Amino acid sequence: ANHIRAHAEEVLSTKATIITRGAGAVEVLLSSGESKLYPVQEVSSVVDPTGSGDAFTAGVVSQLLRDTKQPLTHLDAAIESGIALARRALLTRARNPPFRSDSIVAAVNTFNPPDWLAAQPLVLLGHWPTPLEPLTRLSAELGGPKIWVKRDDCSGLATGGNKTRKLEYLIADAQQHGADTIVSYGAVQSNHARQTAAACAKLGMECHLLLSRRVDRSDQNYLHNGNMLFNHLLNAHIHTFELDDFEEGRLHILSTLEQQGKKVYQIPAGGSNAIGALGYSRCISELMWQAPFTPTQIVHASASAGTQAGLVFGNAAQDYGVDILGINVFHPDPDTLKQRITSLLRSMQDRFDVVRSIENLPIHINHAYFGGAYGQPTQAGLDAIKMFAALEGILLDPVYSGKAAAGLIDQITLGNFDNHEHVVFIHTGGAASLSAYDSIW
Repeated sequence: ANHIRAHAEEVLSTKATIITRGAGAVEVLLSSGESKLYPVQEVSSVVDPTGSGDAFTAGVVSQLLRDTKQPLTHLDAAIESGIALARRALLTRARNPPFRSDSIVAAVNTFNPPDWLAAQPLVLLGHWPTPLEPLTRLSAELGGPKIWVKRDDCSGLATGGNKTRKLEYLIADAQQHGADTIVSYGAVQSNHARQTAAACAKLGMECHLLLSRRVDRSDQNYLHNGNMLFNHLLNAHIHTFELDDFEEGRLHILSTLEQQGKKVYQIPAGGSNAIGALGYSRCISELMWQAPFTPTQIVHASASAGTQAGLVFGNAAQDYGVDILGINVFHPDPDTLKQRITSLLRSMQDRFDVVRSIENLPIHINHAYFGGAYGQPTQAGLDAIKMFAALEGILLDPVYSGKAAAGLIDQITLGNFDNHEHVVFIHTGGAASLSAYDSIW
């Protein structure tokens, strides 16, 4: 603490005398008298260029980020917070690496969800907050607004993905119901199934995955590699059915588990119900807290409706005013997706009572990048996968995020996002299935 206090005094006297928080940035008044506005990620390099006081700087910036109603006018008021945070870090994280100045936003996890979300039961399964990265080279290539990616593919649980956020609420509900066995549903190569299996493995719960062969692919690599391989490694009980036999098989398995005395909790496909959708109501609040700008446009893959419903509901509950565009990747008729989102929003309104009306909430869906069928790659999607990989070192998948990225790229090229300075692409994961689609390359 003494070392940090001495560093604080040095910073105060020689580096900067005033720091105030602006809209998504921090204003620094240098000792030279020059005032500059910096994105949050860069402020530590200005205040503490040597990195010798990372924990202190983290505490100061953390305090500034929390103080949104009455911005601080002097560093003094934040110093005590910095010392306290650093002391806790030294005592409780002695074995972990210290805070890094170049990842200040990710390191200082002071995100507090809205009260109504904080009141919901949750089991921590993921790594939060997921990174928010600028896609500098892709943005330059397309020549439109600045593109950012919310890396929910880095959420944890056996290569991560968007279902981890949903599972935190769903598994908590399962535990409250005394369940010891999870039964969930999806297609062969379901990312949701893989993350469910990982969550169950982590928590010591029995996991049964009921998977349908709804995608017209019969090669052995598709049937046994990718997510299916991970499901086996995660010790899940895997049951596969043709679509026509699925319901009969489902009822038989549930009956068998009941006879065995199992306490079963069923999770719907994609984790998409009113409880699971909370994960993305939380995500949009995390994004608004995290971004060094004011997000106005989000693009993401939309399939089982839970991700988009959660985003729309959280957006309305907090009055963020963000435009949310779902790229349909599952439904042959996009009206079906809109109806499912509306149904979920109604369920969330009934359960959580924080949105006065869902009748006029905007539900924006683009169907132009769906292709021939769910699970069948498109050329635009493959091109988007190659572009993200070659320009940004980020892997997408041909079923979900690749098609969503194709929509993002095309909409920017068409000029449909020209009224936005920034666009956020939520990476929902799925790269685990790439090896199952090796024949398409």
